[in-house]
Amino acid sequence: MTFFSSHIVKIICAMLAVASCLSACVSVTVQPIFLDPYAESHEIVIQDQAKLWLGCWEGALYVYPVFHPHSFGTAAQYLSRLEPGKLRKICKLSVAGETNSDVTTIAGQIGRELYFFSSADQMNSLYKMDLGSGKSELVWSGQQSIFRRDIRVEGSELWLRLFDDGIQGDYLLVREGNAQVVSNALRPYYLGEKEYVLNYEPGYDPCLLMRERGGEWQDTGLNCGNKCTLISTQYGLVVHCSGYSQGGKQHLYLIQSTGEAIELLTFPCLYSVSTINIFDDKLYYSVKRYEKYGEIGMTRYENDEVEGSYIINLTDLSAEKVSNMIFDGLYIFDDSGIIACDENCNIYKLDYKGNVIDVLLEIKSSN
Repeated sequence: MTFFSSHIVKIICAMLAVASCLSACVSVTVQPIFLDPYAESHEIVIQDQAKLWLGCWEGALYVYPVFHPHSFGTAAQYLSRLEPGKLRKICKLSVAGETNSDVTTIAGQIGRELYFFSSADQMNSLYKMDLGSGKSELVWSGQQSIFRRDIRVEGSELWLRLFDDGIQGDYLLVREGNAQVVSNALRPYYLGEKEYVLNYEPGYDPCLLMRERGGEWQDTGLNCGNKCTLISTQYGLVVHCSGYSQGGKQHLYLIQSTGEAIELLTFPCLYSVSTINIFDDKLYYSVKRYEKYGEIGMTRYENDEVEGSYIINLTDLSAEKVSNMIFDGLYIFDDSGIIACDENCNIYKLDYKGNVIDVLLEIKSSN
């Protein structure tokens, strides 16, 4: 079996696990959750690695499995809400009348409006759904695809980077429920008098560029891995690197206002899957890593003491490993704690010290 085919097998297995979350072949245990009724989803830090998308509206937690192949039925295509003792299906995220449609991703949430992409007949369409009524309507349609790692929620605006044949292109700006393509837009991250932007070229890893305002762009020289996201904080610009490593190491950086890049964490690996989020002056980070290629796909490290979850203090830059548990999604909706999910679609409530204080959704095989 080639690496490519084995990788496909792993993807299919992951999809099957997610699709099973809402099917009859598993046992689902649901605990009640009470969030601030005024809490909302603020996807400032996009959880692009998570098997589950989680959202919040009027104090309720909404769940949507990211993977949903047709071959595993339609159960996994439902947006659901956690209620005491059950996971209630709300509505199916699909578009009536379209053939061969497939929801590719949830683009983001602003208040009661949930935005999602649907692909059909080589066209990509952005829809918005009212969480109150469950009704959907078309916002935008085109041939470009969405780039999940470059989504920004800025106040009441949603900025989506579009890709066309693997080439980074325009932004799609969603404001007050309407969408418009902003051509030749550059959305840099500002840090003092400097600007930063991730540049993607087909066939190459992303490159982090910097310039003084109005000056020429220069390569920062940071090793970003083949998946990279930037998060702006009051302490500086966080550079979150994941995927295939550059130079055999993976990094997590903080670029300070002076332009100095501080290594918050670094570790050797071939490939890593990690997620982060930020609350006050704490950065929460969870990682799984792979050492090398095996006979079938990539292999993990034995007795790995690096894998797990960390808390990094952005004030004194100290890092502490707080758990061996690995999460692929870390969501923050209010000040009561973190809602985390793992690759098996279980959902946990964590306190801000990283401790599991409740299991909100537990998936068990009925076999």
